[in-house]
Amino acid sequence: MSFKPWIGTEYETNQRRLLVLGESHHAYRDEVVNASLTRQVIEGYTQDADLIGKRQYYAFFTKIHNAVEDRVGCVPPEERRRFWNRVVFYNYIQEIIAEEARENRPTARMWQEAVEPFKMILVERKPTHVLVVGKQLWKNIQPLGSLYREIDNIIVLEGRGYRTLAASIVHPMSSRFSYVKEKPKVARLLEQKL
Repeated sequence: MSFKPWIGTEYETNQRRLLVLGESHHAYRDEVVNASLTRQVIEGYTQDADLIGKRQYYAFFTKIHNAVEDRVGCVPPEERRRFWNRVVFYNYIQEIIAEEARENRPTARMWQEAVEPFKMILVERKPTHVLVVGKQLWKNIQPLGSLYREIDNIIVLEGRGYRTLAASIVHPMSSRFSYVKEKPKVARLLEQKL
């Protein structure tokens, strides 16, 4: 299975093109899974007026939004749409992992098979910045790049047809996630230019 990325309608017009890189999808047993799953999830998140009691991944997207936009709290639907229409979201692992991420992790094969599709996304979308969501994902992305600013833990991802800056934050659903720690990391990444 190959999941199409979410591509915001205003992404191409931005000088700063942000690709938010998630690790993988975690579908429920009753969920229909197809190549448009990523797009369907974010479409649902941006269109739903009432997120209370919704699936846990809505909190995931809210925390990313807040970390990038330097805000806290609930995000009204119109602000969700505005933010997500300016970014690309892509899950690195191109297979469903399981319902619970903590119990099931990507295999070595999954990590290896994800490299070339990710590079194709970098070529096609040409982001200026990549925000890597999660430390395990970051460990697998770092070898693809070279150090840019050691103090900020920012790397350059560069290959045939792409060159971009990347940095990571703690996974938003982790108990270690803290806006106080993660927002400055995002700000330092986004203020850098190649």
